[in-house]
Amino acid sequence: MSGEPGAAEQPKGVDALTLHPDVYASRGLGRVGNLTAVLDAHQKSNAEFWLGLQDKSVLVRPNIVDPEFPQGCSHPDALKSLLEKLITSGVSKIDIGDLSSADYYGTHRQTKPQDIYKGIVDGLSQRYPQVEIALKDLRELNQIPLTGELSVIDTSSYTALVNLALPKEHG
Repeated sequence: MSGEPGAAEQPKGVDALTLHPDVYASRGLGRVGNLTAVLDAHQKSNAEFWLGLQDKSVLVRPNIVDPEFPQGCSHPDALKSLLEKLITSGVSKIDIGDLSSADYYGTHRQTKPQDIYKGIVDGLSQRYPQVEIALKDLRELNQIPLTGELSVIDTSSYTALVNLALPKEHG
């Protein structure tokens, strides 16, 4: 119990929502239609998550590879759909955090988040000036050291993390 003398306070957790790229890469309802249907279903089945976002901060983690390679990349249309859903849910701040993609095989150009998503962020910022929306390099976010050179991102300032990227072990 935290009220007992000498008890260590536990770190604050963060709610997480991970959306597999196949959800929005499929052509069934189109990228936006597929993602919107999944988000609507999640909102109905987990209303507490969405209500908890009111006036809070969210970290959105897209995946940049190449916008023409939807299985490996958070397509701009999918990201925009997600951001609009978060905004209409009442969030006050959205950070979009990613790293530049790397061209490992000479088949995809190296791309920075600002190259793909800046237009979306600028447009939504104009439409919804009450919400702070920013593109962040993941290396700029606070880090918690683990061992040696390994660290993890400190997500304690966010209420939720929405992950549009497949968990991977590279990089």
